[in-house]
Amino acid sequence: MAMVEDLDAFFSTAEFAITALYNGSISVSVIYDHEYTEQFGAAGTNPFITAKAVDFAGAAKGQAVVLDSTSYTIKTIERDGTGLVRMELTKAA
Repeated sequence: MAMVEDLDAFFSTAEFAITALYNGSISVSVIYDHEYTEQFGAAGTNPFITAKAVDFAGAAKGQAVVLDSTSYTIKTIERDGTGLVRMELTKAA
């Protein structure tokens, strides 16, 4: 049986989410995270967003996402099968 959940409550900008501009013109609610990582002796943060999969149905690596006036491109896309998608971002050049 498929999970049926109203995900809008989790992506309320009055709570945890922020508004992102996706692919130049699509405004969507996302949860932004910049978790600490350490690889090959170098430490830093990697920006990630979590969103409703339906909002990013056509998402592809390299597409643009703007968060708080900072431009990023999608580096990885992880669909979890429950209606959510998690994407790693890189700052746009």
